[in-house]
Amino acid sequence: MLEKRFLFKKLVQLLSHSVFWCIVLLFFTYFFGTDSKNYHNVLAFSLFLMPITIATTYVSIYKLIPSI
Repeated sequence: MLEKRFLFKKLVQLLSHSVFWCIVLLFFTYFFGTDSKNYHNVLAFSLFLMPITIATTYVSIYKLIPSI
């Protein structure tokens, strides 16, 4: 039973992180595309920026900020 709860908790965490990063992608696309008519290039730039943003965020949260 403990293993089921652990897997369920990790699945919920993965789903919530995925939803969060999709919202961030939409925000980046909207923010960088306000003056542009070519959303394909804006989306490509936002997708290029996402791994950098994700890596920076998780390194900051899990490595640079000490856990209590």
